[in-house]
Amino acid sequence: MELLVRPTRLEDGAAAYGLVKACPGMDINSLYAYLMLCKEFSRTSRMAFRDGKPIGYVCGFRPPQRPEAVFIWQIVVSPDAQGTGVGGKMLHDLAAGLSQTKESISYVEATVAGDNQASRGLFGGLAQKLGAPLREEPYLAEGHFGGHDHPAEPLIRIGPF
Repeated sequence: MELLVRPTRLEDGAAAYGLVKACPGMDINSLYAYLMLCKEFSRTSRMAFRDGKPIGYVCGFRPPQRPEAVFIWQIVVSPDAQGTGVGGKMLHDLAAGLSQTKESISYVEATVAGDNQASRGLFGGLAQKLGAPLREEPYLAEGHFGGHDHPAEPLIRIGPF
């Protein structure tokens, strides 16, 4: 039961869509969006496989205003693989891979609601593994969600590393 983590490919779009759809509470986008994200953001995204079966997906991008960072837009692990370290391994593979290239990064960023303890633990673990500080600052307030029932999502910034 070896875990394989690699950059995404166009062919991974349907699997990424399926993973998000299988996890209640995740914000799901169209299949087309996942096809494009897997193709166009392959350097900043990862898929995880166990025994050839897709079990994890992380999508990130380089914010034009902060090219030294990768912003994690979405991360999902299949329900049967949650709590096994897959999310952390995908994030570490992504950060390590980008920090060793000419397009190096020094920060990993994400927005995480205050009540999302699983994601907070995941990013806290990444900060520890990278030996980097984790800071939190206001980013998306409840009012930004246009009256929809959605909690504020502060920015978590790990780095520099």
